[in-house]
Amino acid sequence: MIRKDILMNKQVLCTIVLLSQSLLFAQEASKTKVSVDLGETVIEGYDFSLKKTDVSDSVLLNISAYETPLFISEYGVEEIEMQGNVTLKDALWNFAGVTSGTGNGVHDFFVIRGVDSLTGALVMYDRVPEPEATFYSLYNVEKMQVVKGAASFLFGANSTSGAVNLIRKTPHDTDFTQMSFGFGSYNTYEQSLDYNVANLSDRLSFRLNVLALNSDGYRDDMVTERYG
Repeated sequence: MIRKDILMNKQVLCTIVLLSQSLLFAQEASKTKVSVDLGETVIEGYDFSLKKTDVSDSVLLNISAYETPLFISEYGVEEIEMQGNVTLKDALWNFAGVTSGTGNGVHDFFVIRGVDSLTGALVMYDRVPEPEATFYSLYNVEKMQVVKGAASFLFGANSTSGAVNLIRKTPHDTDFTQMSFGFGSYNTYEQSLDYNVANLSDRLSFRLNVLALNSDGYRDDMVTERYG
């Protein structure tokens, strides 16, 4: 029981308010036990430290994930390569509240919270809007962010249900070369190259991403040829 004379202390009141606010974000809590000494009273609890993921790439604001009213999910190049995702629809299956497929077999199509991509969603490369009726290859994508919920105040009327921001790969400060080859059913073959040359003349780096994909497809007369 906290005595009334302790409650009158401004420092004690501020401490209790801060602890109460931190409880609202328990889903992000780390289970580090802490103790707060209030003189004759000791309150024990947990350190509810929040994740501070930078989402400025997608929301155009220099704020952390828990400071924005939007639901933002991220997906990195490690997951893209591990799962062998080829186009946007493949990777979107990893996001809750998003259903993806193809539109008539000729373009990426997805639904965010019941609203389809053609009428109420936006796809961007590095925050630059792209046409929605096309396939979005992931061979040169470093990270993708999905903004779920109305984002028209940021991107305009096309983002009623949400937005997808594809962040492309940029040059690194080390030299490397990565090549991959793949094949599958319906005579599908894929080759890709990721080539980086660092510190040319001590102030310039260069990176090249290449993709070539051919597939007969599961439907007659629907051959796929994709180069990038």
